[in-house]
Amino acid sequence: QLISKGLPLLFISMFKTVDEEESKIIKENVQEAIRQVYSRQLPNGGFVYWPGNAIADEWVSSYAGMFLTLAQEKGYAVHANVLDKWRRFQRVAAQNWRMPKEADNWLSWQSELQQAFRLYTLALANSPEYGAMNRMKEQTGLSVQTRWRLAAAYALMGKMKPAEELVFRAETTVNPYSSVN
Repeated sequence: QLISKGLPLLFISMFKTVDEEESKIIKENVQEAIRQVYSRQLPNGGFVYWPGNAIADEWVSSYAGMFLTLAQEKGYAVHANVLDKWRRFQRVAAQNWRMPKEADNWLSWQSELQQAFRLYTLALANSPEYGAMNRMKEQTGLSVQTRWRLAAAYALMGKMKPAEELVFRAETTVNPYSSVN
């Protein structure tokens, strides 16, 4: 919720005219979101969902890093140390990821989607993990969501051939699904 409040504020001026007073409020709210995100980072670079948690959450870590990266791109001051620690965390997680072997379809889908999002956020932060991207690309049976997210990671880095290979003849619509088991 914290990041979901701050992230759209980075792009609001693309959709409406923002006067000086509103711009000031937006900047204050984004800076407060950045400050609060900092407080959720663990020493290993990952981020927790709730303050006081001791184990990084994969989704939150990717989402927080994406938010901080985009905030920095939009001109907000983001501590380099926070992003460096996050990149290291993401890289290690990306390198260590393996498709679950004895998992049900839902668990496999969640795991591959988390990895694709992680790889996308690393590419967005201009720190692609090509080895992990290439390993994932070679997996058979990747979901539509995963294929498109991984293709986006390659495209961000200007690697259009692997991006096109991933989505060649891929579905362009996603069937309804639930993110809970």
